[in-house]
Amino acid sequence: MKKTLCAIGIILIFLMSGCLNKNEVTEELINYHNNDWLKLQEIKDTKISSKVSKYISFAMEDNEEAVANLLTEEILPSHLEIVDYLEGIKLESKEIEKLNQLQIDAEKFGYKIFKEQAETLKKGERSEIDAMFDRFETYDKELQEKYEEVDEKRDELMEKYNVQWVEEYDENGDSVMKMERKEEVD
Repeated sequence: MKKTLCAIGIILIFLMSGCLNKNEVTEELINYHNNDWLKLQEIKDTKISSKVSKYISFAMEDNEEAVANLLTEEILPSHLEIVDYLEGIKLESKEIEKLNQLQIDAEKFGYKIFKEQAETLKKGERSEIDAMFDRFETYDKELQEKYEEVDEKRDELMEKYNVQWVEEYDENGDSVMKMERKEEVD
C-alpha cells in the first residue's frame, strides 16, 4: 500500500511539474527572444552589417586584398564574438536550447563562408577565387535555409506555448518585434 501511494505521489509530482514547466518554458522563450535574440541582432547590426557597405565597395572595385583584410580583421572576429555570445546563453529548456543551437549552427555556417572567402582571396589564385564566387550563391542559399529553420522553430514554439508578437518602439523610434504571452480568452 505504501509503495502504491508513493508511486501515485511521484506521478502527481511529475504531472504538476509538467504544468509549471510549460509556464517556465513560455517565460524562457519570451525572455530568450526579447533579451538574448534581440541583443544578438543588435550585435550583428553593429559588428557585421555596418561593414557590408565597405565589403561591397571593395568588391565592386575588385580590391580583393581589401576584402580579405576586412574579412580577416573585422568581420571574422565579430562573427566569432557572435558565436561566443550565443554559446554563452544558459537555458533550462531543451526546446529553447534547440532553438538557440539552430541559431548557433547558422552563425557558424556564416563564419565558415566568410573564412573560406578570406583564405581564398589571400591566396590570390584566380581559378580558386572564381570557384569561390560560383559556390557563394549555393552557400548563401544554404545560409538562408538555416535562418528559415530558426524562424520555423521559433514559430512552432510560439504556437505551442501560446506566445504572440507585439510591436514596440525603441529609443530611436524604430519598430522592434517582441514576444508576449497571449491573453487567455474565457
